[in-house]
Amino acid sequence: MTDRRAHHPEARNSSLGRGGGRLGALLRDLRRELLRVVEPVLEPEPSGDPFGRARRILEQLRGHGRRGSAQELSELAGDRRRLSTLLQRVAEWGGFSFVLLSDELGLPLAASPGARDPEVQAGVSSLLFTLADRVRQAGGPAPVSVSIRDEAGELTLHRLFSVGPERYLLTAVSKRARVSPEALDSALAALEASLGA
Repeated sequence: MTDRRAHHPEARNSSLGRGGGRLGALLRDLRRELLRVVEPVLEPEPSGDPFGRARRILEQLRGHGRRGSAQELSELAGDRRRLSTLLQRVAEWGGFSFVLLSDELGLPLAASPGARDPEVQAGVSSLLFTLADRVRQAGGPAPVSVSIRDEAGELTLHRLFSVGPERYLLTAVSKRARVSPEALDSALAALEASLGA
């Protein structure tokens, strides 16, 4: 005869919590986070703005995603051999088709899976260093982020950064209509730690 309590959701959750160790803790954290995010939905909207509640919830979810991605990237930092894995995570978190890291000479250093023609992409993208240098020489602030949309509708986002005297370029390709120029900034700390190692 089967025990009906074993099929009850609360009984399953408590058994996971007791014997599940890390999984149980993860489930409890997830439950707490979901309750925190859903809590504003249960409260009346004092301003009368019908979209105010939705905006607050989206901001909370967006903030949680950034914290999660930065933490995961920091766990991969500090090892040049893991650069491809790090770029794969950046591509996943940012919703990019692929992400490529190159140096100022136009040589690809690492790429996420699915990168198309990384040598060509890195070589062409290295022209951005020349552009940044010319802007600086003309007395203006050098660009650190450049986005280019092509005829096929793909958006290529470039993020220039330095580690010591060396300059690097992080390139990401997306089919989304809008991508923030800061979309790659959360990856910089992990990349700097890996490249400086």
